[in-house]
Amino acid sequence: MVASMGLRARFIMPFGQMRSMTSCSRPLTVFSYQLRLRQPMSCLRLTPSRANSSVPQKKSKIEEPPIQIDKTTLHRIPGESVQSNKLIDRIPKFPLSKEAVPTLLPRPGVPMVGPNMPFRKMVEILESKSEPELIYEAEPHRLYFVFCACFALVFAVYGINVLTIGMELAWSTFDKNELALPMAPKVVNFIVQSLLTIGLACFPLGFALLFVYTPTRLVRRLWYIPGSKGEKPLVQILTHPLVPSRPSPIISIPVENLNRAQTSKVWTGRGFYGTVDSTIFFFLRETGRRFPWIVDRKGFFWGDGRIHDYLFGKETIEEAEKGLSYDQKIGIMNQRKKAGEEKLKKELGVGWRYKAQAKLLKEDISKLKKIVKQVPGSKSERKKLK
Repeated sequence: MVASMGLRARFIMPFGQMRSMTSCSRPLTVFSYQLRLRQPMSCLRLTPSRANSSVPQKKSKIEEPPIQIDKTTLHRIPGESVQSNKLIDRIPKFPLSKEAVPTLLPRPGVPMVGPNMPFRKMVEILESKSEPELIYEAEPHRLYFVFCACFALVFAVYGINVLTIGMELAWSTFDKNELALPMAPKVVNFIVQSLLTIGLACFPLGFALLFVYTPTRLVRRLWYIPGSKGEKPLVQILTHPLVPSRPSPIISIPVENLNRAQTSKVWTGRGFYGTVDSTIFFFLRETGRRFPWIVDRKGFFWGDGRIHDYLFGKETIEEAEKGLSYDQKIGIMNQRKKAGEEKLKKELGVGWRYKAQAKLLKEDISKLKKIVKQVPGSKSERKKLK
């Protein structure tokens, strides 16, 4: 009996030691990384109780080794990967459906709105930063490069066709001279036809150049740079170079000069960051510049999309926290207008519109009388001087 108990005791291992030998010794995977982000509290450790033991046992603290993140996971954390500008990084992988799958993980240390983290506190945390803070990172723009290249090629072919066909017609007309025109009118006719052909070809060729230039307006990363004493906060934009293998341009813009369109909204309430919409991107317009910056809605957002509505939509904290769209705001205004009309109907009765207009006209006349009395040189002012 005793021998069998001793034999069993050899194979009994404390739960904490088993845990250290299994899960802590292997590198952190993507799934376990997400669990760590969503459950920052450490798991409960079970310690086996020893029966009939009167000797006090020392409580040994099991120290967890530091989190080991493999290269694949580190590449998916926003702000940790190196942005490459090689030509091969602009070519998508097939099938193209893989390019539409989000790959970025939540960034550790970024607050999320919840019961213990109101939106106002999250804004205060961002504005109290003393160093640049990454507030946005886009997914790879390979599909954008494909679309831009295809559209640029199509419009370039259209422009070249218009140019070649138009110039051939102008030259054939000049050469055959079926109308038997003299040399001077014939040359003028050729020049006019050539200029018209070039003008028509400029439209598709201009669109082709526009699509070639479009990738340089795609936002790859956004940093919020808090303003020091007496200085205004800035936003740094990392974008793509026009030519591959060139350094990535970084542009610094004051936050007050970067605006979102008034009728658009970053926050939609759908998706992990609340930015998913039928439009796959939104625009940020810089004051004094014609071409806007293009921001993909699938990327990483600091906090959620309401932070961008607060920064670039110039909304108050209360308005951004509600997250109301432009149509919802118009609907609320219409409801208030209808409620006011119903109130006037009850107060004034029949012909309430004319009665309300007469009341407003009476108030305006009384205000004008007060203004006229305060004008220097009027009868009231003369009486005061006397």
